[in-house]
Amino acid sequence: MTDAPVLTVSGLRKTFGDFVAVDGVSFEVRPGEIVGLVGPNGAGKTTTISMILGVLQPSAGEVRISGVDLFKQRGKALAHTNFGTAYAPLPGNLTVEQNLRVFGMIYGVKDLGARIERLLTDYDLLEHRRTKAGLLSSG
Repeated sequence: MTDAPVLTVSGLRKTFGDFVAVDGVSFEVRPGEIVGLVGPNGAGKTTTISMILGVLQPSAGEVRISGVDLFKQRGKALAHTNFGTAYAPLPGNLTVEQNLRVFGMIYGVKDLGARIERLLTDYDLLEHRRTKAGLLSSG
């Protein structure tokens, strides 16, 4: 097993106009490590995670996933990732199926229609496909 970082974040910065949300975040995660981002509300935790997941473009800095530059080779880098949390709110006004389609498009999922059908079936969500996410429990 290699000790090379599975995630490298270097000088990550995000500004919204004059507001600096994240400034100079750098760290590495190696195989087997568990990392948490801790800080008060407004510290930039969610913004940092959004940049690491490629959902939000940083103003500066670099994210490497398994050595692949996320912003130069997005598809290749994201092929090495997965993320799950009970606290990541889905757009509540979109249905389950619409959420799967939107996030599938963001992440460039191939054969998206078939993948959505398989996920709805595998996770017993067929009856909820047209239910707005905001009406479902987070469980």
